Amino acid sequence: MLRLTLDRLYLASGYLAGAFVVAIFVLMMLLSAGRPVGFNIPDLEQLKARGMKVQPPGDTLKAGMQKIGEQLTADWLKKAGAEGQAVIDAYRKM
Repeated sequence: MLRLTLDRLYLASGYLAGAFVVAIFVLMMLLSAGRPVGFNIPDLEQLKARGMKVQPPGDTLKAGMQKIGEQLTADWLKKAGAEGQAVIDAYRKM
């Protein structure tokens, strides 16, 4: 019973993820097609001009994201080995 429920949940999740990928693709195509006729999504400066407050991330958020990034990198390096370490070292030198 539990296995069947999980299988259905995973299948539904796959279909939902696929639907979102298609929806994102369609939106991107509509935005690209809309530019020549004047339909455009506002950028950061336009949003600020309309009164939206855009603030930099707080220290807590930055520290949390840094910690997550370090953990993901460490996990990946366990699988990637020396070749992966060379990639990371080259990236950090940039």
